Amino acid sequence: IRNNSKLFDEMPILYIAAGPSLDENLDWIKENQNKFFIVCIGRSLKKLLDNNIRVDVVTTLDEQSFLAETQFDDETMKKMSKDTIIFAGSITNENLLKKFPKKYSPHSNEYWLRIIDGVKKMTGV
Repeated sequence: IRNNSKLFDEMPILYIAAGPSLDENLDWIKENQNKFFIVCIGRSLKKLLDNNIRVDVVTTLDEQSFLAETQFDDETMKKMSKDTIIFAGSITNENLLKKFPKKYSPHSNEYWLRIIDGVKKMTGV
């Protein structure tokens, strides 16, 4: 993408995972969130949203069913922006995927158009 596009020339990507360094850096992330396109793993989503940190993309590759009620519980889903994009693996549990509107299924054209529009909106391109 970087070689063929200027999409992220002005806004670098901040990848966020869970762990002790997330706790240590929450204040910095919150203060600087508007300088980055933020991508996080599912495990860190709740903590970021609970701290009023915007998430542009959340990824999940896990097939375990309990994630629909832990990482993607109803309260977290309510806090998530309608512009947040989810990248889910082919083994992602069906109960988790059902929490997202069907029109944003990875098998629909609307899903991919939403991704493109979301990236453009976040980067100003």
